[in-house]
Amino acid sequence: MKTFLPNILCALIFVFSLNSCSKTDPTSPDNGNSTSTLSGKVIYNFGLDDRDTNRIIYAYDLQSGSNSPIVKGNVYCFTKPEKNKVPYIRSYFNNAMNKHLYQIEIYDFLANKSDIISSTERNPMKNIFRGYSYVALTPDAKSIVYVFDSTNTNTTLYQNRKLVVRNLESNRTIVLAKEVAKEQYFKISPDSKYIVYFGGEGSSSFGNDEIYISSLDGTFEKKLDVDTKYMYDFGTWFEWSPDSKYLICVNQERDKIIVVNTNTWLKEKEIDCSSTGGVVGFPIFIDNLSIALISIKRENQKVTTRLFSYSLIDNVFTALDVNIENELLFKLNPTAKNGTLVFSTIPTNATELDIFRNNQIYLYNAKDKSIKKIGEKSSFDFFLFD
Repeated sequence: MKTFLPNILCALIFVFSLNSCSKTDPTSPDNGNSTSTLSGKVIYNFGLDDRDTNRIIYAYDLQSGSNSPIVKGNVYCFTKPEKNKVPYIRSYFNNAMNKHLYQIEIYDFLANKSDIISSTERNPMKNIFRGYSYVALTPDAKSIVYVFDSTNTNTTLYQNRKLVVRNLESNRTIVLAKEVAKEQYFKISPDSKYIVYFGGEGSSSFGNDEIYISSLDGTFEKKLDVDTKYMYDFGTWFEWSPDSKYLICVNQERDKIIVVNTNTWLKEKEIDCSSTGGVVGFPIFIDNLSIALISIKRENQKVTTRLFSYSLIDNVFTALDVNIENELLFKLNPTAKNGTLVFSTIPTNATELDIFRNNQIYLYNAKDKSIKKIGEKSSFDFFLFD
C-alpha cells in the first residue's frame, strides 16, 4: 500500500482530483502572444490560487528570460507538447449553461490558437457526472490519448475510467482499456506505438500497482510481469527510453529500478539503488544509456533529497552537485537533453498547498554544474525544449 511523506507528497491526489472547479466562465480559449516555436523554452503551469483547476500555461525563454502566457486560466492539467502543440484539460463552471464543463484542448504554438477536441460535463441536475482526468498527445502528434471518467452518482470517486485514443485526422476513437486505475498516469512510447498505464479489474475504484502495455492501434495488450511497489505517490512510475527500446519501472520497497526490454516485454535487469541512501523517485532517461533519479531519504521525521545519474553501461551512480538550502527536490523533467536537467523544488517544511503554490523550477547543467532559477513559483508541470 502506498503512503505519503508527511505534509508534502499529496500532489498526485490533488492533480487527478476533479472536485475543485474554477469560478470563472471563459467565453473562448484565452491565449497569450505567439511564442513562435518551442525551441529554447521551458513550458510550465502557474497556479492562480490553491485550486488545481485554475492554472495558466507559460512559455519561459531561456535566452531572454521572458515569460509569455499561452493559455490563461481554467487549466486543470497539461502534458508534454509535441510538434509545437500542447494538450491540456480545461475545467470551469459555465454560468449560462449552469453546468461544469471539461474540455480537452490543444494549443498550437505556430498558429497561436487553441482547438477544442472533446468536451463533457458534470451536471447534477441531469444526474450526469463525467470528466477527463489525464490527457497526452502521441509524439507524432497524430493522436490524443485521454482518461474518460464517469459515475452514476454525485460522488467524488469516479467508478468508471476508460483509456481512450482518438486519431486527430480521422476522428476514429478506440477504447484501449475499459478500466484503469483511479490515480491514472500513463506514458506513450517515443515511437508512438505503445502506451504504458496502471490497469486491471477493480482498478477504477481502488487503484493498484499492475502495469499494462497496449498498442495504440488497439491490437495488443499485455500485463507486465514485474514486481512494482510504490511507498509514496511521488515521482514518475515508469518511463520510456528515447529509442523506445526500454521501459523502466520502480519497486520502492526494495529500492530497485526495473529495466524492461520492449522487444520481449520481460525484465532485463534490476538496478539496486540502495547506495544512494534513500528511496528512488522520479527515474528518467537522460539519454538511451543513462538515467537520472531523485533519492528520497526519511529519517527521524526529517526528509532529505539528492539527485543522481546512473550509467547503464558502467552500472555506476554519480551524485550530482545539487544542494539548495531549505528546499527539497520534488520533480524531474522527463525531457532531459544534452546534459541539461530541469527539476522543481518545494520548501523543506512544505504543506500540501505548497505543492501547487510554492514550487520553484531550476535548470541544471551537468557539464559546468551550474544551477539557474527559472520561471515563477507554483509550477507543478514543466517541460524543456532544446
